[in-house]
Amino acid sequence: METRFVDSHCHLDIIATCNPKSVAWMRERGYLPVSWSYGGQIKAAGDVPMYLSTKKALIHRLNQEGLVCRYLAGIHPRTITPDLTADMVYEMLAPYLDDPFCLGIGEMGLETGSDREKEILEAHLVLACEAAQRGKIMGIHTPRKNKAAITVEILDMLEGYRVYGDSMVVDHCTPHTIASVLEKGFWAGVTMSPEKNQAADLLDIIVARAGDLSRIMLNTDSSIVLHRDLLEISDLGSIEEEVRTRLLRDNALKFYNLTGRSDVPL
Repeated sequence: METRFVDSHCHLDIIATCNPKSVAWMRERGYLPVSWSYGGQIKAAGDVPMYLSTKKALIHRLNQEGLVCRYLAGIHPRTITPDLTADMVYEMLAPYLDDPFCLGIGEMGLETGSDREKEILEAHLVLACEAAQRGKIMGIHTPRKNKAAITVEILDMLEGYRVYGDSMVVDHCTPHTIASVLEKGFWAGVTMSPEKNQAADLLDIIVARAGDLSRIMLNTDSSIVLHRDLLEISDLGSIEEEVRTRLLRDNALKFYNLTGRSDVPL
């Protein structure tokens, strides 16, 4: 099946566990999901390696079963445990850069903007140079609450990493936050789901950022529920077909260095 959509940020391990029939649905419709890391059952730092190992095994198995999919390895800000230290982050995540199915590091970011979250985000960012040299990326989370202010804090932390802007995406952007991300030279992820952005929001972004459409990717951030917004957008006549294709597939293939890969059918 040719790749028609790249869901540039979802949680495929949760989807496959909670709603396994969704895997076949994605395969039959040409979805290529990129599964960012969120270990909801992580209670201690020692749980992180087991979570990532299990995730890696699942992605490898699903590819063998016919679903082209990839993943990121990271520690989500909502799963930072009290015993996790900054020096553990590199040790836990760096080995995954050797896995061809791992496209980079993520999900990392800030949820509340606490000093603790900033310490762990900075520990992730230490991997930026190594990831970029290997053609891998960094996937950065922004929260629902206080989004505008915390996005500013994240961008302040990324200031020294702008040289890696082509390999960093700041995700969950809205019409109100996307300009600041793009103007700093980073890629922008836009989450399409009932809880986040809807078609009207996307249309606002397309009009306002017409000159930046080559650096915007769409995703669903699906987990327990598989949102089908990308499929709905593919039929949205109010968006030009070329723009839809770029936002739904081609931009993500370029960002993740998947263009021209023999194992990604087009």
